[in-house]
Amino acid sequence: MGGSSLHRITEKFHRTPLKERIAQTVFRLKLQKDRLEQATNRLKQHDQQLFEKIVEAEVVKDDARAAIYANECAEIRKMARIILLSELAIEQVVLRLETIEEFGDVLAHMAPVTGVIHSLKGKLSGIVPEVSYELGSIGEMLNGMMT
Repeated sequence: MGGSSLHRITEKFHRTPLKERIAQTVFRLKLQKDRLEQATNRLKQHDQQLFEKIVEAEVVKDDARAAIYANECAEIRKMARIILLSELAIEQVVLRLETIEEFGDVLAHMAPVTGVIHSLKGKLSGIVPEVSYELGSIGEMLNGMMT
């Protein structure tokens, strides 16, 4: 128990870098997407089997059994649709995170730019206060983007 408390305290002070956290999240999301794809494949196989049973029941004029299989087939297709939409949503999130991950590199290079902006703000405050004020606002905006 003491070890886990120490781990939580240490974790607060030594947070994993954002890029690494994003990469871990993307990896985990891709694993879940793969699982959903596997589930979709199983549902497709089951759907195909049920469809064949529907055809067989129709051939022998067993309408009651055909209706039962058709209803089950419809339910499977609803589940498959939900899973497909979930796969697409995960794919969209992964793309967004990968974009953020790439954009994170740009943000790392923006830190010196932000320093320059803040330096200029201080230098210009007594000379051109309106520009200094605007540079301060721009610097805050850049800081907000990097956090």
